[in-house]
Amino acid sequence: MSPHSGIEDLRQFAEWILQVGNGISEGTSNGTNLIQIPFEFLITDYNDLIQAIVKASYSYYIANLANEYHLKGRAILAPTINAIDKVNDYMTTMNNNECKTYVSSNKCLPNKGSNEIKGIHTSGFLVTIKYSGVPNHELKLKVGCPVMLIRNIDHSSGIFNGTRLIMTRLRDKVIKAKLLNSNKYFDKIFIPRMTLIF
Repeated sequence: MSPHSGIEDLRQFAEWILQVGNGISEGTSNGTNLIQIPFEFLITDYNDLIQAIVKASYSYYIANLANEYHLKGRAILAPTINAIDKVNDYMTTMNNNECKTYVSSNKCLPNKGSNEIKGIHTSGFLVTIKYSGVPNHELKLKVGCPVMLIRNIDHSSGIFNGTRLIMTRLRDKVIKAKLLNSNKYFDKIFIPRMTLIF
């Protein structure tokens, strides 16, 4: 098999993904796509689905957890926040480094001193909210874990929503990490604790 055939296969796959995303792929009807996923992309033999997906996506990383390069160019996409949490929890347990837990301030600051909003949005209620674009109340990290940012911090430096990082140092007010999904693989960045107001 020549190297050109691999490049051609990748080009065809990329074009197919674009067609699916644009709603013009084969099988499109009334705005709905019926997509036949090739058998070689399916995981059919498993006892634990999360374990099987992680093993299929990160087999080289699992074999050598010290080699962070095997994380580059790979990600697991999930349809729901609960599924994402399960994948994250599973991958975090694979890492034997000490776990550091970060929590949000979980307070509702009402306008003009209104106690009605404060009474409804108690701390106990706020910690249960899981919504796309809103960080979970509790974030567990370990040195060596891959993470994906969900906020734009510094676009010119490549630190924006979707940027993938590897944790290198965890402190109370700041996190040190390396960029993972760019040519600046060894660039180190610092992420301070942030205040988010919705």
